[in-house]
Amino acid sequence: MDIKVNEKFDIIFGDRNDLEIVEGRAEFEQRIAVRTIAYYHEVIGKNLSNEEILGLIELQAQRVAADQPELDSLASITAEFAPNKPNTVNLTLTYDNGDEVDFTFSE
Repeated sequence: MDIKVNEKFDIIFGDRNDLEIVEGRAEFEQRIAVRTIAYYHEVIGKNLSNEEILGLIELQAQRVAADQPELDSLASITAEFAPNKPNTVNLTLTYDNGDEVDFTFSE
């Protein structure tokens, strides 16, 4: 269980001004987004090739996934730079059942 945030990482309040929470798969996806985007901002300024950056982003996402062993339905994690947007990464989580979740982030 975690506090729910929006795409700008602002805390979300419910109808009664209570903090909203997120659980299960949604919590996992939020955790991957938050921790991977934070990591991206750490590595983007370093003297690394695009391939190295993408590899590090995928590795960070895999580390987050490994922290939640109860979620064993993740088939793959892929990162790629957006073709028409500089310094923008698309991160895709693919589950065993074929569901895909995409996160896009930039510097």
